[in-house]
Amino acid sequence: MRRFTKKFDSMFNYSELLTYYKLYDAAIKSFKIIETKRIKMNKIQREGFYFYYAWSLQQLNMKIDANYRWKKLLTSKNFFKKSAAAYFLGKNLLEEGKKKEAINLFKMISQKPSESKYATYCWNLLKTIK
Repeated sequence: MRRFTKKFDSMFNYSELLTYYKLYDAAIKSFKIIETKRIKMNKIQREGFYFYYAWSLQQLNMKIDANYRWKKLLTSKNFFKKSAAAYFLGKNLLEEGKKKEAINLFKMISQKPSESKYATYCWNLLKTIK
């Protein structure tokens, strides 16, 4: 990672590894370096970057920063990433009292509850929100 600071794979693999081992503070610092240096990424790499960056931020309760990254995944063709983004973004909005926006996000994903655990979570939440 230190030798190839302009290569996405080396920087991202290190950041993802930190996330895997729940070293979120260090992961966030590493993701910020990738973002700040504007390291080139293709669409699939970008989605992985936003997913793990948002996840790390979410785990440290940095919801405003996480929401910014989750929003980037709402148009993903990867249903797992899209459903995770809709779930966490919706959950965060619900906690802020933005019920209508949260419900819209949950509805966007809930039609396919068997395709990801996050879609199932959205489906279940819609049944409990009044």
